[in-house]
Amino acid sequence: MDEDACRERLRWVTILHSLEHADVEKVKEATKRARADYVQLNRKFSSSWAQGAFEYELVDMVKVSSRVNKNSSGSRKKNTLKTLGGDNTTLEKSDWSWTDKSGNRRADYILVHTHFLMDCGDEDWTEIEKDMRRRWDKKYQVRVDGLTNFSTRSLDDSLWKMSSYCFKNRCSHHYEFGGYDIDEFEVNENMFSVNEFITVYQTYKTMAGLRNTGLLLSWQMKH
Repeated sequence: MDEDACRERLRWVTILHSLEHADVEKVKEATKRARADYVQLNRKFSSSWAQGAFEYELVDMVKVSSRVNKNSSGSRKKNTLKTLGGDNTTLEKSDWSWTDKSGNRRADYILVHTHFLMDCGDEDWTEIEKDMRRRWDKKYQVRVDGLTNFSTRSLDDSLWKMSSYCFKNRCSHHYEFGGYDIDEFEVNENMFSVNEFITVYQTYKTMAGLRNTGLLLSWQMKH
């Protein structure tokens, strides 16, 4: 494809699938459901292809609910997470806690989502987007972006940026997205605790699998 065809056919897609207890079995089930949805998507738009990865973002929903200000840049993400977590009211959910197999009360969740580069092939992007928003119908659950104007960033740079995004540092803390009101004595609040770090590590280790291919998402790849 030349550059004009790339701009016409390629899109960078993000899908927020579900918010799960930070339990690897729950994450496995959610990932399996998401993969089944992609099989159906590929069958419907059979000339398309995609390459990307699953990502598992650790969030503490008590902190998200209580510390992201309503007028901050993170309010949209806060509301999206609450909706994915089953809280569809305008009020704060009173109890995000859950009990793990060891009997510990926890409030950490995993946002199961995917990022991928997709070529529509002979399909119509309008129809693909319509189908995606029907499958994943929560507000802000689907995001589809075209390539940056090549006068601003070259095609090679755009493709490199998109491909590297799937493999960014997963141990960066995710509370930064939103206007927390943190007291001075809590200056380390945006850092992972030891338990949170272990949760992230074990989730990715398990989901990656022995051959480190479990995170990958693709269909109909062209060689």
